Amino acid sequence: MRPQLPDFRQLLTPETALIEWYLPQDPNLGAWAFTVTLDQDRPHIDVYCYSADQRQRLDQFNQTYFADYRQASWYQALGDRLDDLTEYLHLSDIIAPLPPTCQRLILIPHLYLHLFPLHALSVDLNAPATPLLERFSQGVSYAPSCQILDYIHHRPQPATPPQFFAVQNPTQDLNYAQMEVEFIRPYFDPNTYILSREAATKSALNRPETLEKLRESHIIHFSCHGGFDSEKPLNSAVILAGYAPLESAPTEEKRQTLTLRDGRRFDTAQQGLTLGEIYRNLEIPACRLVMLSACETGLMGSLLTDEYIGLASGFLYAGTPAVVSSLWCVDDFATACLAIRFYYEFRQDERVVMALHKAQNWLRGVSAAGFLEWCGQGLQMTEEECEMIDLKLMDYDEGCPFGQRRYWSAFVAIGL
Repeated sequence: MRPQLPDFRQLLTPETALIEWYLPQDPNLGAWAFTVTLDQDRPHIDVYCYSADQRQRLDQFNQTYFADYRQASWYQALGDRLDDLTEYLHLSDIIAPLPPTCQRLILIPHLYLHLFPLHALSVDLNAPATPLLERFSQGVSYAPSCQILDYIHHRPQPATPPQFFAVQNPTQDLNYAQMEVEFIRPYFDPNTYILSREAATKSALNRPETLEKLRESHIIHFSCHGGFDSEKPLNSAVILAGYAPLESAPTEEKRQTLTLRDGRRFDTAQQGLTLGEIYRNLEIPACRLVMLSACETGLMGSLLTDEYIGLASGFLYAGTPAVVSSLWCVDDFATACLAIRFYYEFRQDERVVMALHKAQNWLRGVSAAGFLEWCGQGLQMTEEECEMIDLKLMDYDEGCPFGQRRYWSAFVAIGL
């Protein structure tokens, strides 16, 4: 039985291309990449075939990509690894035939390809190699599948005022997460509802009045810790406030614990909004965007299954058509800067993919002097605040503080 394809004439425009990968369970069958464009209002599909040897290289890359994850060596090697992935995917060969009119790209990875920042891969198209997002001036977005993309495209979105809901630094140890929300909320005042610091508990989030605020919110922003549980994906969570001391060892196994990159363990039943709970209980029909400004919120299970199971899919299921989430443990300061710039762009052009595209391009190219100028003039920071930012920038490259892909490319726009 042939799979039912969506109507690409509704999903695409003449300026948009879609690339979908398929990796069969039998690696000896290789793999395929399907590129879909519109030609005179008719879908045109090009097929790129990977040999069994090429598929083997992709599989081997996946097996080693996270081998030293959460260690300094992983971040140091990230650029070289992504360059290798560009070669293994033959991305330049796939992109080259696209007409220059295609200025937006939708990527639908498959299996473990969902784990990689494909928009940050460098392509060489008769010019110096540049990140994929630089080739497409209207941005690069992702989707779990064509069917889900089609579903959220047709799901009705009620017209609501731009209400902003945020969870702000609930564990009180992310100074720049605190700063992040303080600079974002004025864009939406007075239509804001913030659960901040120690008040952002699980019980507070589950109060009827809070759930009603979530149902009415247009933008939902989490600025906190997050974590992905590869063994139990439904236990993946964003971490909330509160402290529940562990009981005696015999009962510890019964707890839903999530370990963060610094080794701390959180009981997600008491202190987390888990993926399982999002699927079961959360309803956000008015939402236009969920921004997960936290670690690992875009990761998903990479087993040989077509199911896309991760925090992003939970929020898509709950009602939002778009999620911005992260593919690894991110830098607190760089993430806050990217999030603030994202909303700076978003208030001028309410297309999620364009706001992220502009914010990432800006962040990866801005100089230290340009960044400080934006803090002072764009964000109206005080002289004292600018001096603190200047001091913080000494921890980064003095020329282009956030030029490395580890700082700007972790975040992906999923959905519409």
